[in-house]
Amino acid sequence: MTEWLRLIGGTVKAGVRSGELRPDTDARALASTIAATLEGAVMLSRLYRDPAYMDRAVEHLTRHLESLARR
Repeated sequence: MTEWLRLIGGTVKAGVRSGELRPDTDARALASTIAATLEGAVMLSRLYRDPAYMDRAVEHLTRHLESLARR
């Protein structure tokens, strides 16, 4: 999990450096939010045998990332 969080956080930091994400984006907070959301979606999708939970999580994360995009 630590490596996954570092990978996501590093990707977020790269997005900030390249100007794709706003400079005030908190890489650590965003990484934990992404990981927690996806882990929860995996659990619910498996528990209920319904991919809708993952679909909703991905849709939510996509909207959240778009809100952090530098325009």
